[in-house]
Amino acid sequence: MSIRSSITRSQDDNLPLSRKSYKDIKLKVEIVDAKTLIDEDPKENMRTRIYEREFRVDKVKDIFRISSKDGQNITVNQIKDLFDDIGFNTDTTISDVFGSDIMMVYNIGGFLIPFWSQFVDLFFKKSKYKAFMLTKFSFGKKRLHCRIYEGPDGNWYITSHVDAANWLNFINPFEVIKSHLEKGTGDYILGTKLLNLTLEQVQERMNRGKKIFIDIQYIYNEVKNGNI
Repeated sequence: MSIRSSITRSQDDNLPLSRKSYKDIKLKVEIVDAKTLIDEDPKENMRTRIYEREFRVDKVKDIFRISSKDGQNITVNQIKDLFDDIGFNTDTTISDVFGSDIMMVYNIGGFLIPFWSQFVDLFFKKSKYKAFMLTKFSFGKKRLHCRIYEGPDGNWYITSHVDAANWLNFINPFEVIKSHLEKGTGDYILGTKLLNLTLEQVQERMNRGKKIFIDIQYIYNEVKNGNI
């Protein structure tokens, strides 16, 4: 990750929704069929990029379309601020963007460093950076990995998958190699479900004028335990 950029973008994490760059957005989330989206205009630049990696290689089936219900365009800064406040690291530097406009990750599956959450609770309990330390600056065993594409229609299109191992997962180096050097190994079914559940909570919070940080680690655990 780009630590400096991530810290800079996270400095306003605790500000109320009324002071956020995306405060006036009436968030609309749709799930569209990848093949249908591409077939609408196969030669269009964004659709070509999605086809080359997401569809042809990774076999993605569902893509999120993010827009505002009132028709206003969502800027690059707004979309990055929104997902940063959810808890994603939107300023990653290690992973390849594979033709996308923005690449972001959220660490899940527990922490590689033993007692990391207890450490954060002890030293960052009242700090504005507590959520940052548990999400963007944590060393997760797995990660929710999303790629965002800016569409010609002013909307944003997102694919989402789960990497079975983070780059820094020294506990299972073979899984790291499989997850990041072999093509088409991400779990798009799980990734799509996690992002869908996350965005449902985001919409509900925005409708109530609440901050939108989401504990995706908790959602992941609930899904894996069969509670959702």
